[in-house]
Amino acid sequence: MATGLINANPTVYERKERRVRTSPIETDEYAEEPIDQLEIFYILQIQAISLTMAWVYLFGFLSHMSIISTSVFTFVTLS
Repeated sequence: MATGLINANPTVYERKERRVRTSPIETDEYAEEPIDQLEIFYILQIQAISLTMAWVYLFGFLSHMSIISTSVFTFVTLS
C-alpha cells in the first residue's frame, strides 16, 4: 500500500449545479424543444454499450464456430 498521498497537489474543480428537469402538464408534441445535452449523452452512451455488446457477441460466436470447424476438420482428416 502507499504510505503517503498519491497526488499531493490535486487539481480540485468546482461542481456544477444540476438542472432540475420539469415537464409542463400539457405538452405540444410538435413544438420545438431545447436541446438537452444530458439526454444526448445518455443516448450516445447506450448506443456505445449496445455496439460493444454486439461485437462481444459476434466475436464469441465466431470463436465458437472456429472451434467447431477445426474439430470437424480434424475428425474428417483423421477418418
